[in-house]
Amino acid sequence: MTHTEEKSITSSAFHIEENLDPDEVYDFVRPKIVAAWRATKGSVFETGNWLVAAKAATEHGNWKEFVKTLPFHNSTAEKLRNIAACEVFKKDEVYEVLPTSWGTLDVLRRYAERHHDKFLKLVDEGKITTRISRERVKELFVETNKTPANESAPKSVFAETETGKVL
Repeated sequence: MTHTEEKSITSSAFHIEENLDPDEVYDFVRPKIVAAWRATKGSVFETGNWLVAAKAATEHGNWKEFVKTLPFHNSTAEKLRNIAACEVFKKDEVYEVLPTSWGTLDVLRRYAERHHDKFLKLVDEGKITTRISRERVKELFVETNKTPANESAPKSVFAETETGKVL
């Protein structure tokens, strides 16, 4: 029994000839699946670019009211705008290896903007891939955020008083 016989949820637009063997089916659908998946990333950037354009065209004070009419929160709109505006993401060699998840893209963007050279090095080394997870991104950049052993951590602006109270 095929998956289609088990549960018919496909549209007639997604028809695959019945006389194909499994390898031919996979060869037929693979490029279509890859194109559809890559379109997801394009949609993230297109949405972000439309948000950038809309915010630039709105009067001060109207933006938040406009965003309330969209199918996501203001924080998501801000992340999508930042992703679309990220200069390093506009490089072809970088865009090609970016993941499709806008959440992962936002984490990558924050690191790419703070650690531009390290980010590009990781791209060149093949460590940033379309399959990278947020957790893996954080692992790759954790060394960047650590204080070297020969340096002291930044001092706090707070101090303890004689009574033990923190100011």
